[in-house]
Amino acid sequence: MTRSPVTSTPRPTSFTDRILRWRTHPIEFLAEQVILENGKPLGEQWDDWQREDFEGIISHKNSMLLRPRGHSKTSDCGSLIVWALICGRPGLQIYSAAADQGQAGLLLKDVIDKFQASPLLRPLIKTTANSVTVTATGSTYRTLASDAPSAFGLRPDYLLVDELAEWPASDEKLWHALWSSTGKRRDAKTIVISSPGGELLARLRDMALTESSWFVSERPQCASWIDAGWLDQQRKSLPDHVYKRLHEGLWTLGEGQYLTRAEVQRIFVEALPHSPVVAYTIGIDLGYKRDRAVLAVCALRADSLVMIDELYVYTPSKHEPVDLTEVESDAVKLAQAYQATLICDPYQAILMSQRMRQQGLVVIDHAVTQESRKKLFGRLLDVVRNNQLRSFPHEVFERELLGLQVEERGGGWRVDHAPGQHDDCVFAVGLGLVGLELVPDPVTLGSYESDIIGNMFDAGDGL
Repeated sequence: MTRSPVTSTPRPTSFTDRILRWRTHPIEFLAEQVILENGKPLGEQWDDWQREDFEGIISHKNSMLLRPRGHSKTSDCGSLIVWALICGRPGLQIYSAAADQGQAGLLLKDVIDKFQASPLLRPLIKTTANSVTVTATGSTYRTLASDAPSAFGLRPDYLLVDELAEWPASDEKLWHALWSSTGKRRDAKTIVISSPGGELLARLRDMALTESSWFVSERPQCASWIDAGWLDQQRKSLPDHVYKRLHEGLWTLGEGQYLTRAEVQRIFVEALPHSPVVAYTIGIDLGYKRDRAVLAVCALRADSLVMIDELYVYTPSKHEPVDLTEVESDAVKLAQAYQATLICDPYQAILMSQRMRQQGLVVIDHAVTQESRKKLFGRLLDVVRNNQLRSFPHEVFERELLGLQVEERGGGWRVDHAPGQHDDCVFAVGLGLVGLELVPDPVTLGSYESDIIGNMFDAGDGL
């Protein structure tokens, strides 16, 4: 990837004259005065496509940058904010909004870090928990909480919207308040920077592509600093449609779903050809008042398919919780009938598992932690992706699979059910799949190395 230098010309000597020059030569300021976390100026490290995007933003009233993950979205926004605070007219009001305060805080930190990294710019600011102000001019940058009513009174000169594709539907009112406020300033600029995805962003993009006042940049995987090995692990561990959206910059169907509808539908069949069964496991997920309890009998066949032979679902009512003694009795009967290994979370079922062991049954403990969730959902993704999971039609199980969502959490990713839905059948099946990994048999599940699955979805919170 080539990088374009900034042409060197004689520079003004006074700080005021330098600001006047930077106001009309913003690329020069960005290249020389923005210092990145490694201590080097931005202009020594940016790719050509970054400079092109900076030029497009500066020359247009509104901008939309759609980039894959890891393509300097937050950092480039931070660089623009630093330029606007220093070189814009006095009293500028700059606002940014993100999916949550955690994401908004990343952009605020980036701006502060860039001021602190420059001996020339460091003395010019004062900061609060959610703002940066240039004391000599009164220009201020603030992050916004996601409560829409407070946004209706704003008069922004710059509005930066971070990762609009990840905003929950409940925050669309906040977007309405922010976007409608830009009409209060004749020269107000809006910058939307995000990975592709979401109905709200799609509608905005369709409009922007028809307006000459908008600069729209849609980038594929192009950053010179992305490690090929890391990207390959992402490809192997993320659902295909999620990988294409986040890392290839493509608009995909089911973009927040863990599994596509086609993947889920091929799981459910009316009948399978006969094949010997290598081993049985029973995954136990216990609910009591709010969640269901589920027993999932998983059969590993000699042809490497996994068949869900039985799904016992116990649903609590408003006035009557799940009868756990019934669940335990059924689990014992199923384990004896199938000669199956039982697997459960010991924190849910410590007494139950002790009693089942006393009856001579084999019980595997799988404590639910961040790491164990990674393993469970990684195994589920693996067998689905390799077309190795089968079940007789089961409406509840199918609905739960379709409802699984991928969410960014603390720098990593987490799979969970959608609000108001459940994943009890999925979790019981996942426990059964984890148990089948421990069967000492040459038949294997999936084709991905265990270290990749074990470290999937980046570092941080993980799954």
